[in-house]
Amino acid sequence: MRGERRGVLRLSPVPADPAALDALDAVATALGHELAAVAATTDIYLTARRSRRLTLAAEMQWELLPGRSRIRPSFSLAGQLEPAYAVRGDGFDWSDDGHRLWLSVVNGSGEGVAAAMLTSLATHALRNARRARLGLADQAALADQAIYELHRGEQHLSALLLELDLATGTLTVVDAGSPAWCCCATAR
Repeated sequence: MRGERRGVLRLSPVPADPAALDALDAVATALGHELAAVAATTDIYLTARRSRRLTLAAEMQWELLPGRSRIRPSFSLAGQLEPAYAVRGDGFDWSDDGHRLWLSVVNGSGEGVAAAMLTSLATHALRNARRARLGLADQAALADQAIYELHRGEQHLSALLLELDLATGTLTVVDAGSPAWCCCATAR
């Protein structure tokens, strides 16, 4: 659905008629839109995809993620968390406005729910700053401030933030790999 992979439909035998394949493609697209429309109001389809129970931290992380993939004329992007059922502070996020693509990879320190909460706080702070149209370094600074305000230096996370200008190919990177250092760079 609009470049996001919602799942897999399997049909056997596959029809040989191209018109039938086109009709099935239209049905699959409509189903993808329907699944997206009801996803916020039911757990039926989400639980059907699972083979076992997620840890609470994994549940938090999966709910925080953007779609599994994004396809635009200027880029294709996909992401996955592994191991899927017991993630801790690992997370990623992306967004685009047709002119720029923003990516972040975040790893909250610690284990379980505490790490997931740290990553959630950072991701939401980064989204808030991005949506306020702040630059990449300022996005990192806002996330840093939010984490410090709550944890006073007792917790930290690693973060890699990227902003790609889709017209020029200019890539801006902020690597906040540890609380001890941060570097900002622009590459072409």
